[in-house]
Amino acid sequence: MTATGGATRWRIDELASRAGVPVGTVRLYQRDGLLPPGRRMGRSMTYSLHHFDRLARIQQLKAANFTLSAIKRMLDAGQFVMLDRVLGTDRRPRNRQQLVEETGLDATLVDELASSGFLAGPEERGAAEYDGGEVSVLQAIAQLIEIGTPPSILSVVLPLYVGHVRALERDLIAALSGVTDLGPDLPADVVAAYAERTAHHTEAFLYRWDVVVDYLHHRMIQRLVWRARSFAAGAEKMRAVAEPGGPRGSG
Repeated sequence: MTATGGATRWRIDELASRAGVPVGTVRLYQRDGLLPPGRRMGRSMTYSLHHFDRLARIQQLKAANFTLSAIKRMLDAGQFVMLDRVLGTDRRPRNRQQLVEETGLDATLVDELASSGFLAGPEERGAAEYDGGEVSVLQAIAQLIEIGTPPSILSVVLPLYVGHVRALERDLIAALSGVTDLGPDLPADVVAAYAERTAHHTEAFLYRWDVVVDYLHHRMIQRLVWRARSFAAGAEKMRAVAEPGGPRGSG
């Protein structure tokens, strides 16, 4: 192991050992374009934390029953950012104060997000502390504020999301437990078999259901943005008509 400019680098055998894979697997992933080439230092090729993270991600997806060709397609399509979010690759634990320090958000706002239920407690998903998922969403909120979203808008919109998501969660639990009038009854053996398979292939189901739900949500946001644009265009036309010298006055 070597350190260059403060960055740790490993030989291929050291990288493979740390990742828990054979050296031949590292070479295979490089050959197939799943892993970027190492960096030459003297007579040896060295590898960085980026290579280690990529190896861990590939192994995680393989364990979730993704084939190497499917992983390669996702990599080529730039989908690893979404996979990080869904599968929780960044699992380094953080407490509330560390979230504030890492994201740069005002501590009061983070407390409000937690009180509203938006920043759900990690214990609700069986974890002890927050992780990279909270970092990503808080960074997105900070960026929304930076580009002009008033905090007062967030204080209205985010609780709406929380309320509807929690209601959906309750409906899904009811539907899958057979105590609902939301639709046709599901046979108990079907639900039990599905629950068992989900438990054994959690990441695979998480990723694919996230794609399905993300599509519905993305289209909703597009419709809202389209309506906002239409409203803005209409308001602009009304102002133009009302201004002296505008279309009405120039006739």
